[in-house]
Amino acid sequence: MDRGRSSLLFAFDVKDLGGDARALGGAPTTAATSDVEKAGPPLGRRGQAAPGEAAPCADSFVTAAEPRRADERADEAMIVSYELLSTGERKREFSQPVLPRVGPCGLVLVNAAWFASSFNWFLLLIVLVPSQVAAIVGQERKGSAIGLVLGASTPVVLVGAPLVGLLSDRVRSSFGRRRPIMLPGAFVFAGVLLGLVSTPHSLVTYGVLYTALRAAELLISAPFNGLIADLTPPELRGLASGIMGAASNIGNFAGAAVGIQYVALGPVRTASGMGVVMVAAMAATCLAAPEASTAAQPAAHPLRLRRVLLDLASPLRDADFAWVFATRLIFQMGVYTVQEFLQFYFRDAVELPAGMGAETAVSYGMLCLMTAAMLTAAAGGALTDLLGGRRKILVYAAGALMCASCMAVVLLGRSMRVTLLLLTIFGLGYGCYLAVDFAMVLDVLPHPDDAAKDMAVWSIALTLPQMLATPIGGLVLDEVQRRALESDPDSILGYKCVFTLAAAYLLLSTVLVSNIKGVR
Repeated sequence: MDRGRSSLLFAFDVKDLGGDARALGGAPTTAATSDVEKAGPPLGRRGQAAPGEAAPCADSFVTAAEPRRADERADEAMIVSYELLSTGERKREFSQPVLPRVGPCGLVLVNAAWFASSFNWFLLLIVLVPSQVAAIVGQERKGSAIGLVLGASTPVVLVGAPLVGLLSDRVRSSFGRRRPIMLPGAFVFAGVLLGLVSTPHSLVTYGVLYTALRAAELLISAPFNGLIADLTPPELRGLASGIMGAASNIGNFAGAAVGIQYVALGPVRTASGMGVVMVAAMAATCLAAPEASTAAQPAAHPLRLRRVLLDLASPLRDADFAWVFATRLIFQMGVYTVQEFLQFYFRDAVELPAGMGAETAVSYGMLCLMTAAMLTAAAGGALTDLLGGRRKILVYAAGALMCASCMAVVLLGRSMRVTLLLLTIFGLGYGCYLAVDFAMVLDVLPHPDDAAKDMAVWSIALTLPQMLATPIGGLVLDEVQRRALESDPDSILGYKCVFTLAAAYLLLSTVLVSNIKGVR
């Protein structure tokens, strides 16, 4: 492996038996002088020698009595640095990638792919998948069935997201390290999507194709998150998060507009248009992103299983990153508990106007939600920068609005107007959260050199809840609703339980945000 890289990034070495370690620029971990200390003078920041001292090479940390191979020393160094990071010593400097940065206009153009991803997943999760699953299994099993389909892709997302991010960090090409994965991924996604909606299937084959679609999506999202982290200067993190939130909301809004016409268009034409949007938007992102060539950089060290596992687990050893991950995961549990069953709620619980189907009604509802979300997300990120980076206040506002709207659904009736109003309130809170979501994770990103991998680990908090919340919510809905209907044919107790569960997730997430020390 590259010795210089190991000394810069991991900055630690240990004895096999003694366990003593020295941080760059810091004091030894024990009062006693170890063999490591005798090997050379203390180092200053980023591998520089202390004033008046000669800088030792990375090999000078080897004990004279027990010489070891360079890759073994690097592995031990990595373990020590990760364990120290887990105790809160996060502020140590890491080498930053040498990449061009972009301003506000550039960030808008780069987020074309984020718009397309939101557009596609809105239509998939709100309109296409619920409608097709209900058609396959019937109305009585629809809740559990959609949970099964979405939950089947859990292993792929858990393993694939950080692995694709790790591989993206290691790409060496004249086109950079993100674009060579994202653009082919868009074409694969479009092809699998068309197969999902056009092939006659049982629930099993539908689940397999949906899992393949999730895998294709990882080729887009994991490198893209790393790209945004690469290109965003610290002073624009709030604005970048706001732009991403706005792009997501506009994509969802466009998806809702298309969803209104879903019955007329049909699944095949809808999916074809979705694929075209994804490929075109990804091409625009790749053209707009000023990604530097990595072809001249030294080849990355060969992947070893032990190193890969350490790399993938390392971000969660940082306390602040772990809290950002956990709060985002719980927040998304609440969102998906509402989102995945919203079409069913309109069909079974809301008094719809004559001639309006559930697919059209849920699209109108999401138009209200996303319009409200755009109002709060567009300015929220920049506002937090003006307030000196204070982001938690928007998270608290988001939690209050979203919890209140969920509980109001439980307490109030089935009116279409009331439902649209409550979705609007939910959207105001959702936009507040999106405005600072990305900024919070950028604030606590542990390893700038490994941005795509770390962001891919964080992205699991966005996708895993879909595979956890939906099966849980589906089981609650089907079982409670079935028993309630035995005594009252008009009961919607199952849906009330689902919305109460969502409110509990959102409240817990909001409370736990206070534990993130690196975010104000």
